Amino acid sequence: MEVFVALSCYTLYIENRKNLEVVRMNNQRPMFINILLVVLLFLVVGSLFSAVVGIVGSLLWLAVKILVPVAIIVWLVRTISGNNGNCRRRY
Repeated sequence: MEVFVALSCYTLYIENRKNLEVVRMNNQRPMFINILLVVLLFLVVGSLFSAVVGIVGSLLWLAVKILVPVAIIVWLVRTISGNNGNCRRRY
């Protein structure tokens, strides 16, 4: 009796395992869907990367456009009104 129960349990286990394998195989996506998903992923990531690089590049260009004239003005003012060493303050 115990051998029969053990064999029937083992048989049920094998049948359930086969059924699970069939379910797993049926739920797998076709290869062209996987390829399509990878291509779409690359397109989305590439678009996001391009947008981020564009924003960062624009900010850097704006900073250079503002900072270069400011640096030139500061240099000119210091050069024109610079200390030649003749006007030392003595206290």
